[in-house]
Order: sequence, then C-alpha cells, then structure tokens
Amino acid sequence: MPKSLRFLAILTLGGLLVACSGTDDHGKMASKDSMSDKSMAKKSDGMASKKAEKPKKKAGPPRTKHFLVFFDNNSADIKGGEAKAVAAAAKFAKGNKGSNVYITGHTDRKGSKKANMKLAKMRVDSVVKALTGEGLKKRSLGAVVQGENDPAISTRDGMADPRNRRVVISIIY
Repeated sequence: MPKSLRFLAILTLGGLLVACSGTDDHGKMASKDSMSDKSMAKKSDGMASKKAEKPKKKAGPPRTKHFLVFFDNNSADIKGGEAKAVAAAAKFAKGNKGSNVYITGHTDRKGSKKANMKLAKMRVDSVVKALTGEGLKKRSLGAVVQGENDPAISTRDGMADPRNRRVVISIIY
C-alpha cells in the first residue's frame, strides 16, 4: 500500500476514534457538562444512586422455535426420545407466557393421500394429548394437518422416508 493511502487510512481511523469518544451511553454526543456531572457524581461518594430499571422486552418481529417429533412408519405413537422433545416444547411454551403454539402433522409419501392425511391427524392428536399432559391448555394450541404435502425431504410418490414422518411443534414467542 502506498504511503499516502496508508496515511489517509490512519487519519480516517483516528478521526472515527476521536468522534466516538465523545458519545454518551446511547451513541449521542455528550456535552462537557453532562460528562463532568457523571464523573462528579461517581467521585462524590462512590454510591451514585441509580433508579432500578426493568429490562425492556426486545422490540421487533416475533421469534419462532421449532421442536420435531418423529414417528415410526404408519404409527402415531410417541416413543422414547420423542417424548423428551414434547416435554421440552411444553416447558419452553410455559416459560414464554403469551406464546402461540402450533402443531403441524406430516407423513412420508408411502400410501394414499387420504390415508396420509388421516395418519397426520392422528399424529397431531397424539402430540396435542402429550402437550396437554404436560400442562398446556388444549384451547391454546393450533393444529394443521399437512399429510404428505410439504415434505422435509422431496421424494417420489410411494417412497417412505423417515425424515418426513414428523410433527413440528412451532412456538411463536
């Protein structure tokens, strides 16, 4: 890098550092009076009183957390580790008051569309029952049945794929 460009880069960086050093906690330019008032309050007795502020909830779009529950072929039974996923989802929802919980049932593409819609509904019903068993109110749960629509893994019709045999618990908080 030529010396003139290096000098210009250093000069620009130095200017930014000087500009930032005169800001208050919110990035606004602080006056000399407000800066000296703060330092005097700290020096006066070391116990400058501050009002207790409640942490504000972050503004912005709602966030979503997903929990997956997988099923055996042609089954709506929640087994072993899958029950832990349901319990974790219930705990998370209860810890985030006012959150919305949606359960979406899926199947693989083995079997007829009609049979897969019925199986997906049975899976949703199993998860709803498990969530209510964990203390969530049934009226606070929303359910959607997708069947073989919206697969996690695209496959040809008639093909079984265990990654598509699932229920997604979505918690919007």
